[in-house]
Amino acid sequence: MGAVMWRLAKSLFVHIAVLVLALLLIYLVARGQESLSAEVLTRYQGRSPAALLTVLADARGEIVTWAAIGIAISWIASAIFLAVAERTTAANEREARRLIGLWAGMLIVTVALLAANSWLRLFSAGITGDLAASTFIACVLIGGLAVLIAYWLSTGLVVKRVMRPSVPLAAALPSFWS
Repeated sequence: MGAVMWRLAKSLFVHIAVLVLALLLIYLVARGQESLSAEVLTRYQGRSPAALLTVLADARGEIVTWAAIGIAISWIASAIFLAVAERTTAANEREARRLIGLWAGMLIVTVALLAANSWLRLFSAGITGDLAASTFIACVLIGGLAVLIAYWLSTGLVVKRVMRPSVPLAAALPSFWS
């Protein structure tokens, strides 16, 4: 039980590190009034710049919340994979590859839940109309890629060495944390 908990803690660390980097990039992309849509700029014309910054802060806050929920989903999926991989024994690389289906399945679940989260938090909430299209797309790409990278990195870096073949391209990652 201790080894599983240690791996889950390392996976959480990887997810938090990726989230912090993603949030920094999202903040840099959506930080000024030029990040707002023309519709919002027209609607708030004549008001104080603080009103525009409030709209921007609200939209950025929704994107940050969406990304954080996505990272949490990714961590749970990676935790399931890591727990199963920890309990699985493999005598050779071929036997280790049998969990690649679980890895891919957890990735598909992560993407599906991220898409549902996107619909609920971003599209139905109207964030797309508050931000300029280029800013919105850049923020969603940053958040979505961060979720996928966090899942891959956490499973590839943290899974026990004998089970590394069950994570695609894990051989390209260093094995110091396995």
